[in-house]
Amino acid sequence: MATHASPWTHAGLHLGWLAAVIFALALWWLGGDHAGFVSAQHPVGDLGAVQALHAWRWNALGFVLPGLLLFGFAVALEVAMRNAGCGRGGRIGTGLLMISALAFAAQGVWHFDLDDAAPKCMSARWRWPCWRCFRERVLLQPACGACRDGGCWRCWDSCSQPCCW
Repeated sequence: MATHASPWTHAGLHLGWLAAVIFALALWWLGGDHAGFVSAQHPVGDLGAVQALHAWRWNALGFVLPGLLLFGFAVALEVAMRNAGCGRGGRIGTGLLMISALAFAAQGVWHFDLDDAAPKCMSARWRWPCWRCFRERVLLQPACGACRDGGCWRCWDSCSQPCCW
C-alpha cells in the first residue's frame, strides 16, 4: 500500500549528498589551514583534536553537521521505504545508517587528545600496521616454511610493526 510522500520526506532524501558536499568542503577549507596535513596520510580526526588549530570549526562542520544531515537522510529514507510498503527486513539498513550517522556526529562532540596514547591506537594510522601484524602472525603462519621445519618463532617475530595490543 504505497502512499504519497510528504515534501519533507522528499527534501530529506537530498540530505545525503548535501552532507557529503559539506564534509568535502570543510576538509578542503580546514585541512588547507594545517601545514603538513595530507588527508590521504592523516586521519581527518586530527583536525578536530584538542590541540588542533580551529578544532571547534572542524568538529562542527566536519563531523557534527554532516552526521546530523546523514541522520536526517536516514529518517527520510526510512519513511519513504515504509510508505512504499517495504517491510522491516528491507529497512534494516536505514536503522544501521541512523546509528552510524549519530556515531559520526559524536566524533565532533567527544574528540580525542593528540597527547593521549589510547585514542591514537583507534585512529586510522594505527589500524593498518595492526592488521599487518594480525595477517602475518595468524593468517599466514601456517603457510610459513619455517613453521613446517619446527621454527615457528621466526614467523611470530617477523612482524616488527607497533601494535596496540
